[in-house]
Amino acid sequence: MALNLRHSLVWAFAGVLGVAALAACGSAEASPDAAASRAVRAAPVRVAAASIGEISVTTAYVATVQAQDLINVVPLATGRIEQISVDIRSEIAIGQVIANSSHGILDAQP
Repeated sequence: MALNLRHSLVWAFAGVLGVAALAACGSAEASPDAAASRAVRAAPVRVAAASIGEISVTTAYVATVQAQDLINVVPLATGRIEQISVDIRSEIAIGQVIANSSHGILDAQP
């Protein structure tokens, strides 16, 4: 029983110390200087009525575009180009004919 009484006294003493510690902290209203330093200043703002309209966003970037690989397109035989089937910046597919050369030199070969 003495052990239970001792535990009760220890817990009671711890509770009194906790309450004393909280009371020592005080409150903000206790010192007027602390309340004045915590005052929040209002920031100036502009108020506008809501309206419906278009939003346009323009973003400019600076960049350098370089080819990953460079190749030279040369014919297997010399000759004259008769027809070009594509324009500058046209997209082409694999196997697509982009130009026709004259057949005079090819036909003359045995």
